[in-house]
Amino acid sequence: SLLSRSALLARIITTLGGRAAEQVVFGDPEVTTGASSDLQQVTNLARQMVTRFGMSNIGPIALEDENTGQIFLGGNMSQGSEAFAENIADRIDDEVCKIISYCEQKAIEIVMDNRVIIDLIV
Repeated sequence: SLLSRSALLARIITTLGGRAAEQVVFGDPEVTTGASSDLQQVTNLARQMVTRFGMSNIGPIALEDENTGQIFLGGNMSQGSEAFAENIADRIDDEVCKIISYCEQKAIEIVMDNRVIIDLIV
C-alpha cells in the first residue's frame, strides 16, 4: 500500500512515544535502553524516506538501490566522485536527523499535552 509523508512521520512519532514518555515523566537522566529497537526502526524508516522515497529537502530522487541498499550516485566512480559521495552521505545523515528530531519533538509535545491522562492511567 502507498503511504504518504505524513503517515510515515506519524509512524515515527508513534514509535518514539515510549521514549518520549520516559523523558517527560522521568527526565533525561533516567531514560532507559528500552527504546533501542524503536530507535533502529525510526532511523531505518527516516533513512528510507530520504534515500528511497525522495521525502526530504535533498529532492525527489532515489539515492539508494532498493535491492542492495547501496547508495546510488548515478554513473561510474570517477575522479572527484568520492567527495561527491561524502557530501551526499552527509546530506542524507542531516536529513535523517532532521526528520527524527522533528518527530521526537512532536512525540514529546503529545506526551506533555496528555500528561494528566497518562498519570491517571498509570
